[in-house]
Amino acid sequence: YLTGWQLRDEDGNEYTFPDGLIMFAGAEFNVYTRISNSESVIEGYWKSAEAIWQPGETATLVDTRGNVRATYTIP
Repeated sequence: YLTGWQLRDEDGNEYTFPDGLIMFAGAEFNVYTRISNSESVIEGYWKSAEAIWQPGETATLVDTRGNVRATYTIP
């Protein structure tokens, strides 16, 4: 389950994964910057009019206990 997990960056931006989100091996969940009210089982939205990440920033995936599970530096 990814319910409550978060994507974070150094600027304090956070995206919290929705309730009931289950990821199976090989599955994808895409997170987009744009504003939308149509989140689904395969996509979520930051609901921002501007880009969240810039080149060189690091995105961090954090579980509900605050443990870092993955990081990715934007090329």
